[in-house]
Amino acid sequence: MLSKVIQDCPRGWDNILHFLCFALRVTPNSSTGYSPYELCFRRKVRGLLTLFREELEGTDVAVNNLKMPAAKNMGKLQNDIRIALKAANENSITAQQKTRHILIDDR
Repeated sequence: MLSKVIQDCPRGWDNILHFLCFALRVTPNSSTGYSPYELCFRRKVRGLLTLFREELEGTDVAVNNLKMPAAKNMGKLQNDIRIALKAANENSITAQQKTRHILIDDR
């Protein structure tokens, strides 16, 4: 699978890698019948399509637990991730600048 992704997207395969890893983790193994995710967490993964289907069918337990529809929760999660990535990027830049100063001072 990885070679196919690299072949199809030679310049952007690293941006797709997390989707590929997710697909591999949730795909059942032919010999065990279970996915690595199921073996690790002892339950089936509930992906985006599952969440939206449950919401449409009215069987979404997240609505009762989170007090909001799955779509709204996913939007909130996306926003939270965006904020966390921005903070991580800023921290990384600060750490790199400190490292540069230390290296320059040591010369």
